[in-house]
Amino acid sequence: MLLACTCLIARLTAQPECSGVYLTASDFMDGKLSYASAGRSTSKESFFNLLAKNHLFIIRPDYAWQRVSKNDVFAIKSCEGDIVRIYEGNNYYLQNLGDCIPIYKETISPASKGNNPRVKYFFSIDPVSEIQDLTLDNLKAAFPDNHRFEHALETYFRDDSDLYAYNSTKKYFELTRVYETSK
Repeated sequence: MLLACTCLIARLTAQPECSGVYLTASDFMDGKLSYASAGRSTSKESFFNLLAKNHLFIIRPDYAWQRVSKNDVFAIKSCEGDIVRIYEGNNYYLQNLGDCIPIYKETISPASKGNNPRVKYFFSIDPVSEIQDLTLDNLKAAFPDNHRFEHALETYFRDDSDLYAYNSTKKYFELTRVYETSK
């Protein structure tokens, strides 16, 4: 059983439109989703269209349009509940909504034909903080006052690739379990 997270995070609330954007970190924490479109049509745009465009159009409550650069958007949410944070122009797919240490995944396209795409993992110390590479050194630096967590990291994880181990039976990342037990 996954231990309950005691971190301060907001519950995301439902709204009539299931996909859209969080314009700011405060909007994300408050669950204030704005309806967005990749074009000026009123048709519902797909999540992937929103991710692919440089500019989005936000439909305000008075049905007026507001053009927003994707770089000024905090996150995009799909109807399936997938959330992608936009950070420094990159798309980071949130893997564990509601956990104390958010883990993100980025798929990096191959440099040449025939190579496989690479997957790289990241984290932030809370849902709205800067995104960093998911490494043992970065985790230790991010939580300098939690000596039990530092010791647990050294005990349970041999190298950086162990940090994104996922327990599919219990539906949580091992990093979350280790962090929870070290508090």
